Amino acid sequence: MKCKNCGFEFAEGVFCPECGTRNDFNGEVDDVILENEEDEEEVADIDKAIDDVIFYYEQSRQKREAAQNAEPIYYNRAQQLLKRMVKQKVSDYRVWWEACKPIDFWEETFSEQMVENYKVNDKYFTKALDYADLEIRKELIKERDSYQERKRVAVEAINKTKAEKAAEARKQEEERKEAERIQREKAAEEQRAREQLELAKKEEAERLKQEKRVLKKMENEGKAMAVASLICGIVSVCTFGSLIVPEVLGIIFAFQGQKQGVMRGMAKAGLICSCASIVLMIVFIVLSMSL
Repeated sequence: MKCKNCGFEFAEGVFCPECGTRNDFNGEVDDVILENEEDEEEVADIDKAIDDVIFYYEQSRQKREAAQNAEPIYYNRAQQLLKRMVKQKVSDYRVWWEACKPIDFWEETFSEQMVENYKVNDKYFTKALDYADLEIRKELIKERDSYQERKRVAVEAINKTKAEKAAEARKQEEERKEAERIQREKAAEEQRAREQLELAKKEEAERLKQEKRVLKKMENEGKAMAVASLICGIVSVCTFGSLIVPEVLGIIFAFQGQKQGVMRGMAKAGLICSCASIVLMIVFIVLSMSL
């Protein structure tokens, strides 16, 4: 839409954002003061003037000026002609009837901007009814009602479309939130799984360390028992089993070392020495008794 005062082009509303001038083409002739006085002298040829108005209206309708953002040249020209006739306060109903028509009066479909900005000028429509005879009044009311009904249907369609878009937007927003919720839950679940895995790894590492400590302890104890068994075995052999105690301890230490794992070589040697010492002691005892 182009401002009729400063020429600034804008898409929404009826007031120019640049200079503030009202650009509602429906109200092009609203500034005419209507008084209940006798009509001034009318134009010489009212029929030709009305034909000119209808011609410009027809051009406006064909070019669909109501749906364009550009200045409605033909509609404005018709309004200028009507403005001059209205100022003369003609008593021909056709002047008032044509003057009351908004730019989208002939449209079958309406945009939201049309619905908001254009409507029948009820003041001029009432004036047209005042000057028309009964049958013509019925026709005028019928045409006006038809326009109003088309506008009503358009409003319902626009509201329905808005409601559907709003519902779709809400649905998309809910789907987005649901997807985000699922993503957060998935991320939280993955984080818990990672934490559990890390905990399991730590527990496993701690268990292995504990096992190593136990095995190390058992190994050390086994070594100690093996050494003790070997020493006792050597003492037993050196004393030919006469002390008894080293032999017994050598055998006990050897088997104690075996409990810590596989019997070590020193433990075996201590066991063999201890057993051999006992055998030697028995042999000596037998020999001494036989002499």
